[in-house]
Amino acid sequence: MLGKPFTFLLPDMAPKIVRLSSLPLRMRIGRKTVVLDSNTPLPQNILGIAIGMTDATFGRDHHDYFKSYIASGGIMGILERAGLTSNIVQRLICRHNCQQIVILARSKSIP
Repeated sequence: MLGKPFTFLLPDMAPKIVRLSSLPLRMRIGRKTVVLDSNTPLPQNILGIAIGMTDATFGRDHHDYFKSYIASGGIMGILERAGLTSNIVQRLICRHNCQQIVILARSKSIP
């Protein structure tokens, strides 16, 4: 069981707000952290194309953040650069390979 997970969305935040050093801090809130996000790269199926097109309607800044997020490897890229891949306890790919759920456990090194 997850207990009381803490959930947050990364691609909707400006890149200067999302700092790798903030991930361990955010993970202190709960014993497990759940991240639901777009899979990277988005598949070239009807849903993947629809997600890209829909995202483009949210404005230039948001779409630029999303493209940058996808190009940097999405959540897995961020977790790798933050050194948190060892905290992954489960990763699920769903919705026709367009979305992923990553569950992270707080390690002993994160008080």
